[in-house]
Amino acid sequence: LVGDLVLIAGCWVLAYYLRFWLGPVPVYRGTPPLEPYLYLLGPIVVVWAVAFRAFGLYRPLRLGSHLTEWIDVAKASTLGSLVLVTIMTFFFRTEYSRLVIVYFWMLSIVIVSVWHGAFRGALRSVRGRGFNLRYAVIVGSGELVETIIERLKRRRDVGLNIRGVVSDDKEGMGPQA
Repeated sequence: LVGDLVLIAGCWVLAYYLRFWLGPVPVYRGTPPLEPYLYLLGPIVVVWAVAFRAFGLYRPLRLGSHLTEWIDVAKASTLGSLVLVTIMTFFFRTEYSRLVIVYFWMLSIVIVSVWHGAFRGALRSVRGRGFNLRYAVIVGSGELVETIIERLKRRRDVGLNIRGVVSDDKEGMGPQA
């Protein structure tokens, strides 16, 4: 969360510089000062922290896909941007560039998604080496259990260590008393 919020703050400042210093769209009324944009960092950090938690971006994703996480980041950033525009409209009297908001929205999706992908990749690498493991017991029997065990053995990067199988299958059990 802290890393995400630092990136979000950086995206906001970068969006300002892209718009007014590096962007392809000319500035007609002069470059506005950075200071009013910095005042919004407090609300931005709070809104994005709530949005990222609301969309479950910090739940364990040992078996999740990168695409699902990108979509969740996009949804959270879109919601955050809408709330930000609302806050800007009702609580701040300064005019803010719409392009800064659009750049910020796009940057927040791309940069946070790439960061999450890199972080998850590092976790998978660590788990593949036998660290950060979770232990599991499989309940069931038959081919499905064998398939699950085989797939988890091939995917050491998931970090699940099967400790046993609980089954009601009476095969293989000794004589009944």
